Amino acid sequence: MPDLLDRLQTWYHLHRDSDWEHDASVTIETLDNPGWSVRIHLRKTNLEGRSFAEIADLDPESDWIRCWLEDGSFHGVGGPRQLKRILTTFLDWAEQ
Repeated sequence: MPDLLDRLQTWYHLHRDSDWEHDASVTIETLDNPGWSVRIHLRKTNLEGRSFAEIADLDPESDWIRCWLEDGSFHGVGGPRQLKRILTTFLDWAEQ
């Protein structure tokens, strides 16, 4: 099974078309509380308009996570050890 970065790179590669990547992006940033933020633009992809059941588990101090769709993008935020879970959540949904 491909590792997480291979899966993300493959998803990105399949959606580049000399147009999408100029207007869209995959952004991974750190938060100051601390944690991670991931935003993946979905416009002009096969995921635009697909439903996603929001994930919100905000109680654990360092293991909190929230993933949702908003304004044509997938958003994921989480504690400092949740980047892998955020990306896995997106890719499992995207590859369905």
